[in-house]
Amino acid sequence: SLWTISVEIQFYCATTLIYWSMHRFSETERTWVFALLVAAFAPINYFSADIQQSISRTCSSELLGKLFSVSCLPWIYMFLLGVLSQRVSWYLIPQFVQQSRTVLGLYVAGTFVDFAVWGLPLGNHIPTYLVPAMGAAVLTLAYCRPGISDRVLRSNDVSYGLYIYHMPVVNTLSYLGFNSPAVILAALTASSVLAVASWKFVERPFLRRKRQALRSVSRVDRS
Repeated sequence: SLWTISVEIQFYCATTLIYWSMHRFSETERTWVFALLVAAFAPINYFSADIQQSISRTCSSELLGKLFSVSCLPWIYMFLLGVLSQRVSWYLIPQFVQQSRTVLGLYVAGTFVDFAVWGLPLGNHIPTYLVPAMGAAVLTLAYCRPGISDRVLRSNDVSYGLYIYHMPVVNTLSYLGFNSPAVILAALTASSVLAVASWKFVERPFLRRKRQALRSVSRVDRS
């Protein structure tokens, strides 16, 4: 859990510094910079184990190698990819919706090849090249039938709470020795309860205190 919190703080600090450093760029230039950053950081994730071992050998210190592994460097390309996707969402979302079966099929096929054929282990270490397919699949599911979430959740946005709380819950259950398949349901239930509580008692009350947004946000056409 401490590792998760540490990496989250690093992500927010790094993202803030990146945005601050690009204040002189135009919107188009920023998009290209994010694309270049994704291309630069993705190999760091792919070769993270080799990089960690190389640091430990070169510096004769396992501590430095471990510090690299708990830094945001191996993972920041995921956040950068998300930022890039948001910046070009006006183009990506309609394409994903129109080609929804193809997008979902590619993700399912990629997952099958990675885990069933190549025998890669399940866990936090998602193959680098599978992350874009996963992101595309999530966006496709979200925008193909947007009315479903509105009917089920009734405009309650618990997505961020699930994202924030699921890892501490999973780590706690794992630390306590709960490793059976039923733990997945328990973790999902506990995370959902925490997410709903966070939305009702923390997030929504604070959002209502906002008088205006920092900048206007254009909604993607969901039709």
